[in-house]
Amino acid sequence: MKREKETKNDLSRRDFIKTTAVGVGATALAGLSSAEAKAAPLPQKWDKEADVVVAGYGLGGMCAAIEAHDAGAKVLILEKAPKGREGGTCRASGQFLLAPPPELEEAMYEYLRNQDYRHVIDEDVHRAVAAELVKVEPWILSLGGETYPALVGGSPYPAVWNVPGKEACVRKFVNSPTSGNAIGWSFFDSVVKSQGIEILYSTPAKSLVATAEGEVLGVKVESEGWDKYIKARRGVVLATGGFEANQEMLKGYALSPMYYHGCPYDTGDGYIMAQALGAEFLAMDNILAPTGPCLKVPDFEASFQIAFPANSVIYVNKFGQRFINEFKPNTYGYDWHDILLFSKEKMTFPQAPWYAIFDQIVMDAGPICSGTSGWNLIVEGYKWSSNNQTELAKGWIQQANTLDAVATAIAQLPSNEGKMQSSTLSTTVQAYNTACANKNDPQFGRPADRLVPISGPPYYFMELWPRLHAMQGGPKRDAKARIINVRGKVIPRLYSVGEMGSWWGSGYDGGFCEGVPSGRIAGRNAAAETPWS
Repeated sequence: MKREKETKNDLSRRDFIKTTAVGVGATALAGLSSAEAKAAPLPQKWDKEADVVVAGYGLGGMCAAIEAHDAGAKVLILEKAPKGREGGTCRASGQFLLAPPPELEEAMYEYLRNQDYRHVIDEDVHRAVAAELVKVEPWILSLGGETYPALVGGSPYPAVWNVPGKEACVRKFVNSPTSGNAIGWSFFDSVVKSQGIEILYSTPAKSLVATAEGEVLGVKVESEGWDKYIKARRGVVLATGGFEANQEMLKGYALSPMYYHGCPYDTGDGYIMAQALGAEFLAMDNILAPTGPCLKVPDFEASFQIAFPANSVIYVNKFGQRFINEFKPNTYGYDWHDILLFSKEKMTFPQAPWYAIFDQIVMDAGPICSGTSGWNLIVEGYKWSSNNQTELAKGWIQQANTLDAVATAIAQLPSNEGKMQSSTLSTTVQAYNTACANKNDPQFGRPADRLVPISGPPYYFMELWPRLHAMQGGPKRDAKARIINVRGKVIPRLYSVGEMGSWWGSGYDGGFCEGVPSGRIAGRNAAAETPWS
């Protein structure tokens, strides 16, 4: 870095505070060296200051900023992404909220406790969340927003988990009767802008500044090639998202290779900063994948979520064998979880990647990637061609005149390492077409109305990967959204929101659902801290 810029702001507690910040000495997170997890040295001067500093401009960060501002605090938001690409994974999400009425608060608590089947989260945290969730809709209305019931096929969107309390899973959209298209995110963004809260774009938080005792005083950031120091008089809220876009960290927790379809800026920055102060970490293996297939191409950082528009398609593993009912319901990855497993007999991840084999009917039926969510569609603005021909020309979809040629082409892919055998693939397609003729799939139970034979030539294929939806593990936080260290003590003035230490614990039922309550709790409590200056 260039030499650190100095300002005229004096540090009033300088004589009291040690000259360097010291962490508690937590075990390094997977994929990180101990050198990466360090607190920043105390600066000679502060470059900027606020009461509450929020690192990250996703939904949790926005709601924390709004709540802290409304509590009278001066708020500063640090956003890693450049302007126009801000918003985190929530911007590219389905946009629905959990907003139960007050009379369902106890049921909401019961649902939260039951879906956390490993009992990862403390009871008082779920109590606080349930109490906050019943305030979501009135709060949105008070900010000038509108709410609409979240419907699927004309019926209320169901609870993910069939457990006691599920009746409390009342879902709403903000300012739109339909999902996606960043409409809910845009509403909260407009509230932040209307309140005049300052946002520093292209300014990633790099490390926390703290006393030797672990009290957080501010944040070290990178801005325009300079290291700068932001003073937080009351507290810091980490709203930096998960680590979906950090392949090195994923190797330590994910069962198999996978790719995200959300925010490319979610690289675990907040995890690294919290670890430097000895944060305890929970549920790091609660990774929502595979939520379906995705296509990963070099042109884009995030992946494309894939959904085939016709039925004449099968999925085969690296060896050319079917491994699943391709239309099996799959809620946040839980129903397909077993396909991530490693095969000790074959010493590989057989389904990472897997391959879709399909025909002209699928190509002509409509775009293979469409919808109202996903980073590449919503933020990057990519428009998938209606007949898939643009993507065929790009090589994202490949074509061959025989199944032997398909198998040969797949075997030559770096991800396959020659494992695909043409005889196996031909046998697999023949067996599938026979199942279609009999309207019975004895192997995987695919519904009869989905059993449509693959006709060719030509044949088409795509290399697909397990799609990663979100992370749920992270720093442990208490009912006030304060981060807890490995000794069970609060790290003073440090808060977290959203998926970075999610309160779902073992399960999951929507990220937009937790951004609002966790953000409000953190922002309110950070603003209530006594200023250290």
